[in-house]
Amino acid sequence: MAGLKIGDRVRTARQVFPGLKMTGGVGVWTVRLGRNCKLEVVSADQKGRDPRIEVITIERIDREDAGTDQECDSAKTGAGLSMGASISEVHRIYKQIPLAEPGKEPSLYRKDNGPDCLAGRSPELKSIFVYWSNRTNRIQMFSVDASRLSCEEYRSTERTGK
Repeated sequence: MAGLKIGDRVRTARQVFPGLKMTGGVGVWTVRLGRNCKLEVVSADQKGRDPRIEVITIERIDREDAGTDQECDSAKTGAGLSMGASISEVHRIYKQIPLAEPGKEPSLYRKDNGPDCLAGRSPELKSIFVYWSNRTNRIQMFSVDASRLSCEEYRSTERTGK
């Protein structure tokens, strides 16, 4: 997403986005994209100086701002979805992405590989989150998350029935 992928090293993110700075605690890095967006990457909890990225998020700073922001709106996911895309484009690119929280604003669309994680077919829980605003008719936030720890926690939660 935005020239980065899950598993890249933080060093790569800093090369692609020279303004990327650590914020909000250890392992959280952000940079502004255009007038109204920020890119956030979260690194894995690893020892060493160049951990791998587990979460990549692009988020609108002022969610009520309906003005155009070329740099923000043109930021794309690996599958080619831009932040300026329509809801039909979200559904075309991410087929069968279900609405997770009906009736809320913004609407949350979420898709993950939970069954593969639970069955042991995948060591990582990979999730896509798209927050769509019905008021401004645009994507408010797009996030991709993949982590071994999330998969382990998910399996543990399912086993204990919590």
